[in-house]
Amino acid sequence: MHRRESSMVVKRSGERHFTKRFDGGSFSHRVIVPGLDKSRVKVTDFTGPTGESFKDVSYPYDETVRVTRGWMTITVGDQMWDIPAGGTYYVPAGEVYSIHIFHEVDAICFFSQGADGTMPDDE
Repeated sequence: MHRRESSMVVKRSGERHFTKRFDGGSFSHRVIVPGLDKSRVKVTDFTGPTGESFKDVSYPYDETVRVTRGWMTITVGDQMWDIPAGGTYYVPAGEVYSIHIFHEVDAICFFSQGADGTMPDDE
């Protein structure tokens, strides 16, 4: 029997490429990135402190976020959604939105190829 070598990527707890830090005290561990891991998705672990906000966020690729701890709101235009722990949201490529963290948040973020074919970056 011929076995082909797997191109699967496995990361154990704590394994990551690097950590990106933001001005307000939040940070994001880059766990899986397309270029280094030869994948079509970027996976990050995000932690944000109470009170931090991000205005006019937009990516050229799709984003899906699962909040695992805390509480935040997402605003698009005049619509606002509360996203508590256990909640998930999806933002298509190019959509502009804002985030406000009401209680320290941990989340897992998945960035995937946009409809126009744009792949997530390694940043």
